[in-house]
Amino acid sequence: MYKISTLVIILSLAFSSLSEAQSYIGVNFNYMKALGEYGDNLTSNPRGIGFNYMFQPKSSFKHFYVGLQVGVSMYAMEGYNEAVWIDEELATIEVDEEDCFLSYSLTGRYYLVEDRLINPYLEMRFGGMSFFSTKLTEDKYDEYYDNSTTFHGTALQTGLGGGFSFHVKDNLWVDFNVIYNKGSHTNYRDIGSKDVNFRLDPEASEFESYTGNLNFGLGVQFGF
Repeated sequence: MYKISTLVIILSLAFSSLSEAQSYIGVNFNYMKALGEYGDNLTSNPRGIGFNYMFQPKSSFKHFYVGLQVGVSMYAMEGYNEAVWIDEELATIEVDEEDCFLSYSLTGRYYLVEDRLINPYLEMRFGGMSFFSTKLTEDKYDEYYDNSTTFHGTALQTGLGGGFSFHVKDNLWVDFNVIYNKGSHTNYRDIGSKDVNFRLDPEASEFESYTGNLNFGLGVQFGF
């Protein structure tokens, strides 16, 4: 999470030198409604945090902004037992697993009006989602168990939707949007089943489908 926020700050400083008009940097909470087979396969709908940077390419492009969105979301988390060899004896230890994805997209946003209390806009996105799983144990088992992160697949996404920003004061806005994302076909893992063998078998616990979703975002934006 720290690395993602640092990346957004660096990008904002770089892009700001190109911008001749208002720029925004924001943070938002995302709730994603997984659709179709994708939704059927997931333990729960993904939730996560995202960061965005928006700027006007030129001041003459009134109401139009471009930018970048990055974030991370989680849809499954479980603790379960695995057998490992410790000092030549077979022991059972608890493993915590999180199934997540990274999201990233280029964004175009057109405000229907600006400088009002409520500013509605249309938005389109193009990017992707990269699914991964992280397995962790207690520190004392580090030499016996390989804590690891495994990437499963990446889906391309094209998004279209809209929202509005609510002007709070000065350079602070509350931002809300709803985006429909059409996601391509890819692999992902979910550990929601209570069957232990299902969890331990990489093939049995991995799904494959299209990844369409409806994303609800709520956050704040800072102008500069």
